[in-house]
Amino acid sequence: SRGNIILAGIFSGTLSCNSEKILSEGNREILIARFDTDGSLKQMYSCGGKGCDIVSCLCINDDDNVIIGGVISDTANFGNIIVPGIGRRPFIAALNESGRFIWIRTFNTSGEASPYSISTDRYGYIFVSGVFTGNLESDDQKVKSNGKKDIFLARLNRSGTVEKIFSLGSSDDDSQGSLSADINGNVVLAATFAQPFETVGPELSQELAGTKSNITLIKFDRDFNVLWTDMISGDDYIDIASLKHDQSGNLYLTGSFNSKIRAAETIL
Repeated sequence: SRGNIILAGIFSGTLSCNSEKILSEGNREILIARFDTDGSLKQMYSCGGKGCDIVSCLCINDDDNVIIGGVISDTANFGNIIVPGIGRRPFIAALNESGRFIWIRTFNTSGEASPYSISTDRYGYIFVSGVFTGNLESDDQKVKSNGKKDIFLARLNRSGTVEKIFSLGSSDDDSQGSLSADINGNVVLAATFAQPFETVGPELSQELAGTKSNITLIKFDRDFNVLWTDMISGDDYIDIASLKHDQSGNLYLTGSFNSKIRAAETIL
């Protein structure tokens, strides 16, 4: 709300910016930095452990807390919070304006799992999407993949409790492109499904004649009930890199493609 710019990424060794310097404990460390409206560095933090730790998504809630998601390896240090554990597992964490982590939430998995997109609504709910194999669970919520890589959606409350996890996907490898929540907690997901499959609501990933690739857009309510689906079809390659809602609820997307794509009556 103050116009600050928040940056998240990964680094190894020593990282310097202006007079600030941080060191990595392992071979990959998580970086979080805050710049003011003039581009001056205000704060810079490192998080992680001795393994390979990754941050893959970031959003800011209406309290100006920074919410990040990624994957940690074994025991990880988030400043004032130590997260014990063994192996690679997804995490979601919240950092306040004072630079202190408020909470860290991890997910257990029997396979592999990575969060790729994160968004919040005006009520403080946090929505996360990514891909996983095997079982994925946190708190009392648990989902199982249908075969290979499936897509998961998770809803956390303002305190970091995982209230709901939902999964969808075919028997083959599926991938998610991006996710955005509007101010009312409805969520739109962009995804690519390898095969058609049934979920709660309409069938997804219908095959279209003359197309080689499809991006399916799915709108869910806060409880992950399907409200509508739409599709962008392509003659060749297509990828949706990012989704974002404006304050009126309009949805914008950007991506890349080869050859020709079709969206409703528009052909590019």
